[in-house]
Amino acid sequence: MADSIRRQLALVLMASLLALAAPFSVADTKEAIEAGASQALARLRAHSPAAGELVDKAHAVL
Repeated sequence: MADSIRRQLALVLMASLLALAAPFSVADTKEAIEAGASQALARLRAHSPAAGELVDKAHAVL
């Protein structure tokens, strides 16, 4: 019985340590995302003027 409790406690402890050791994701700032999107659209316009015209007419660009 004591071995069973020790195993369960060890599993809970190991799971807790793994959860705490998991890396946190760090997202870019809004400004960095906007800058990247602007650069991508500028490259698209430079590569294809027709695509630039479509972007101008679009309500949104993903």
